[in-house]
Parts: sequence; structure tokens; C-alpha cells
Amino acid sequence: RSRVVPVPLPPGAVDLVLQHVREGGSLLWLREPETGAALEPLAALLGVQRLAGVIHDPTSASLYRIEDPRVLVLGTYPSHPVVAGLDVETLFPGAAALAGDEGAAGFAVFPLLRTGGGALRLLPDGSRDAAPATGIDFALALARTAGDTEQRVLVTGDTDFLANAYVADADQR
Repeated sequence: RSRVVPVPLPPGAVDLVLQHVREGGSLLWLREPETGAALEPLAALLGVQRLAGVIHDPTSASLYRIEDPRVLVLGTYPSHPVVAGLDVETLFPGAAALAGDEGAAGFAVFPLLRTGGGALRLLPDGSRDAAPATGIDFALALARTAGDTEQRVLVTGDTDFLANAYVADADQR
């Protein structure tokens, strides 16, 4: 339904973001697969890797009568301030898996959005990579102490869930 057209970052933009994070600034990083290698230094600094492929969750799709297993449906969320009090069903089309390196640059990593155990990744070559029994993470919250404040970073594997095409679906509002 939606398509992201990548726009090259202006010269020096990545360096400014890296400096911001190194100096304790918080960050909301809405990743897209099409961003290429430009932001890999940021991924390395945060210890966050976007895994290849698209998440498929036939169980979630069938429970909510959605025909496309690439549309994840979440109705339960972990105990975390970002999703505190959220008790609605939310759609995540075309979600990409993330892996976090606990302890990279001193960050604690918390899986913020995770599939159920029946999900898998459909890889670019058409093969399937089964998920661990705990599910596949597709948004991560990172935190560390920077000086006398808590530095927070939130990373999503894909931004299609924000597209206007999905706002009226489920409880996206």
C-alpha cells in the first residue's frame, strides 16, 4: 500500500546524529530497509542490526482475519513506559526484524515489539528462517545513563505502520 522513496542524507548528517547520541541525546530511529549503508555507523554504535527479510506471522493474521501474513497484529505489549496503558490492537505491515547487542556502548536493550512464537522471516531469496520460540523483535528500546540523565533510544525495523493507508485499520489512531 505504501512505498518509501529513499532520499540521500545531506553531507555531515550522519556525523551530527552520531555526535548527538555520543553526547547523550535521545533518538527515535524509524528505520527503513531502503536506507542502505549510510546509517550503518549509527547501527554499529547502538548495537542494533536489521535482519534480512520480512516478518510473516500466519497465526496473528488468521486470528484477526487478515489474509496477508506480512501484516502483524499485536494486542498485548510488554511492561515498558513507551507502551504503558496501550490495550488496543495495532497493525504492523511489512515489519522487519531487529537484533540488539546487549551492552553495546553501554546500552541496555529491551524488546519493545515482538511477534508470537509462530512467526518467521521470509528472506529475500525466498527461503524461510524460523523464529525462536520467544518470537521476533521488530522494535527495540535502548537505555543507558549519560552523565546524570537517562539516555533513551527507540528503533523500529520498518515504518509502514505509520502510513496513512493503515490509520483507519484496527486501532491505529
